[in-house]
Amino acid sequence: MRILIADDEESIRTLFSLLLGGKGHTVSAAGDGVEALALVNAGQFDVVVTDHQMSEKNGLELVRELKAASFPGRIVVISGVLSPAIRKEYEVLKVDAIIAKPLGLKELVAWLESF
Repeated sequence: MRILIADDEESIRTLFSLLLGGKGHTVSAAGDGVEALALVNAGQFDVVVTDHQMSEKNGLELVRELKAASFPGRIVVISGVLSPAIRKEYEVLKVDAIIAKPLGLKELVAWLESF
């Protein structure tokens, strides 16, 4: 599976890349929503995993643009804190999963292995 991790924390991107790469997935990483959108437009990904809070373009803005462009893959939001209003916006956009940090790694791996 080709996975894009979008998170402005390098340590999170590295950890996810090592864990998911070790499970046989091809992982690319982006430091913000702008970079993530450019990578999606330049390549093919099965899954985009995005944090909500990022500089330049946050996760919600990224998801809106992916949906507007008819991104064919799955979208997972991983965030430490989402207000009920923001969570509802992600649900309206029909993201495939919303996973809370810090348990996100274990839940993400389980979610990916369900396919």
